[in-house]
Amino acid sequence: MHENSELHKTNVVKNSFIKTNANIYAQISDSHKKPMEESRLALDKIISSVFFLAKQGLALRGHTDESANLNQLLKLRSEDSTELNNWLGRTKYKWISHDIINEILSMLSLEVIRNIIKQIKENTYYAILLDETSDITVKEQISFCLRTVDKESLEIEEYFMGFYETPKTDSDTLFKIVKDILCRLELDFYNIRGQCFDGASNVSGIHKGLQARIKEIEPRA
Repeated sequence: MHENSELHKTNVVKNSFIKTNANIYAQISDSHKKPMEESRLALDKIISSVFFLAKQGLALRGHTDESANLNQLLKLRSEDSTELNNWLGRTKYKWISHDIINEILSMLSLEVIRNIIKQIKENTYYAILLDETSDITVKEQISFCLRTVDKESLEIEEYFMGFYETPKTDSDTLFKIVKDILCRLELDFYNIRGQCFDGASNVSGIHKGLQARIKEIEPRA
């Protein structure tokens, strides 16, 4: 009979082997799925905590890691989150080292900049604001801001876009920096409708200053 044949017996064994392995794989997958989900929830709490402190303008670090605002906030939130509490109880790979937190801040910063640029592009026109300053190491740098008018509310909105080091503060160098910034932000130079400068005379000079250089390209700026 067929059920007594070697071929049938072999197929039965193969089928049983496949089902057994499928169950094993499913169990392994389930056993990995839960820790992954818990880790994901813990990371979400860490990122949202970094975002909160940054948004409120609060320092993330303190005199020691133990007293740091971020660590204290995570401890507080872990009281209501089993996943975060378990994660902070680990001895390594907590995703809260200085390098990782700085990387998270950089990613959040890029997302904020993307949203700002999207808003400015929707409003079309904008003004640039430049101020020359020096950092604590006495290196020359400029602060760069953008101003636009919301096309729906007609309210003026101003955004700080960052500090940029400059080797010199002559009009040619500053002009190149402005063009480079706008290029990286993917903003149309011809949509500039205003300029505001503070600092040395080489910025606001009528003939040789940065203002004049910009107006050579876009007279309506």
